[in-house]
Amino acid sequence: MSSKQQINEIVRTAMLNYNYKKAIQDIEKILKKHPILRDEQRLCDLGMLYDHQAMVEKNVLKRKEYEKTAFKLYREILTINPGSMYDSYALWGIGRIWLHRKNKKALKYAKEAAVLTKKMTGKAGGMLLNVGLVYDELGNYKQAERWYLKTIKEDPGQLGLYINLTTLYFKYRRLDRLKKILPTLKKLYEKEPDQFKQTKWGEFINGKIKEMYLKIKIKSK
Repeated sequence: MSSKQQINEIVRTAMLNYNYKKAIQDIEKILKKHPILRDEQRLCDLGMLYDHQAMVEKNVLKRKEYEKTAFKLYREILTINPGSMYDSYALWGIGRIWLHRKNKKALKYAKEAAVLTKKMTGKAGGMLLNVGLVYDELGNYKQAERWYLKTIKEDPGQLGLYINLTTLYFKYRRLDRLKKILPTLKKLYEKEPDQFKQTKWGEFINGKIKEMYLKIKIKSK
């Protein structure tokens, strides 16, 4: 396995199991040994890991340090090749930090990332989902649903989209809508390999599916 492949696997495993801190240490060690690998992709990887570690960090001072490092990495990306696809990742990374702070600034960055992604690829895809996520976290049900449904029209196969949309309906007790969309989430989850299902993220999704089906059955009686 090459160093690049090793980093990719570290990031993938960390994001699925919430092991952000260890992944940061492992990747920094590899990049120190192979500095030529420190490109836009790796800056994105590190930024994402740092901002996710900040999200779960209980120590306020450490959380601020993680956020500060993530901001620095994302802003560095924006200076390397302006207008590139990596810029959209960096913009959403900055937006995600603001989102973790429950700050409306997140919306601006999420939308900028979606616009740039569509300009670069013809589709905004997952970036539309991120806009919905911001509205969701800020408590705007109507706009969250609107953007989630826009994502379905453009990219209907995203597992993360359906977990967010079903959770939205579950949270706001829109059980009729939940009943219609929940089977799709279940089917998408069942198609995932066993390796995914055994991760913390996979187990979380499975738990939510069971919880939501139980709620529907109880309300149906």
